[in-house]
Amino acid sequence: MEGNNSTAKCAVQRLGRVVAVVPSGVTIEVEGKVLTLRHDRAEAGVKTGDNLLWNGKLWVVVPNNDEN
Repeated sequence: MEGNNSTAKCAVQRLGRVVAVVPSGVTIEVEGKVLTLRHDRAEAGVKTGDNLLWNGKLWVVVPNNDEN
């Protein structure tokens, strides 16, 4: 595609929710599927119930608007 200088590899936002944090990793639910990640694939300090967004390298916490 000409003129497309974007370095993004994926245009779809991947959102997940932390189901559990255990010594072996972080369990998240993404689009109805349960995945277990190594701790280094998620932002430090994630906790059960956090909403996460895949930024292409790391699952990062999405601030909850209800926490005001």
